[in-house]
Amino acid sequence: MHLQADPLLFGVIGYPLTHSLSPFLHNRVFKYLNLNAFYGRFETLDIRSALAGMRALNIKGFSITIPFKQTVLPLVDQLDPIARRAGAINTLLNKGKRLVGFNTDVLGAMMAIKEVMDPKGASCLIIGAGGTATAIARALKERGCQISITNRTREKGLALAESVGGRFFSERDLTGHNFDLVVQATPLGMFPNTDSWPLDPCSIKASLAMDVVYNPMKTKFLSGCEAMGSKIISGYKMFLYQAALQLRLFLGIDPPIHLMEKIILEALDESDGNSSKE
Repeated sequence: MHLQADPLLFGVIGYPLTHSLSPFLHNRVFKYLNLNAFYGRFETLDIRSALAGMRALNIKGFSITIPFKQTVLPLVDQLDPIARRAGAINTLLNKGKRLVGFNTDVLGAMMAIKEVMDPKGASCLIIGAGGTATAIARALKERGCQISITNRTREKGLALAESVGGRFFSERDLTGHNFDLVVQATPLGMFPNTDSWPLDPCSIKASLAMDVVYNPMKTKFLSGCEAMGSKIISGYKMFLYQAALQLRLFLGIDPPIHLMEKIILEALDESDGNSSKE
């Protein structure tokens, strides 16, 4: 990229970031829009120092990913109502040194699901109890879903289930249960650990299965669900929609969503889930 002096600076913070297509996607969009802007990868385990650097260097916006979507909450100056209800942040704006937290995961996930089904009244199983799982569980609850939670750490899973008026299942208790929608909301199965999965799809029956992991495009979990007869939603759909909403927050313009989808699909097809783009 050919940048002029004082470009607008953005980036993604989290750990690890080897899977992330966000820098590749955002910089391609900046180039298409002829913007003097750059989006970097800031891999760190020190979120406090990262936010101090955001203020000091006048970085305009951050994408927030694992493991910081919930731990960053008390460190910001202001929360958007959606982020407050979701209990997680995935987007941070620097507004005159005031850091404002947003959550585009919520609407991104709902947009992906609504392409296939109306979730109102559906029975939904959420796998996981982290920031993404919490945001999606609360959003589906607001849309009239019956929520169930399963999680390897029982205490965290129980706490999330109680917060959404739902039911907690251990993995062994899931056998034979039917769900309209199952959302895999953990990092398991993400590049480079593509052989991981949170539970065996043979233990559940789901009409529709969605994974929040987008690299690879079809995770081991989704492949297993598809083999069991489930319709599937690739995580790239949620990634696309949340990134488009994020760009609207960053730039204040409607992003070129069709171009963004083309960029994502080409990158995932080229890498076949085996590399991240720089």
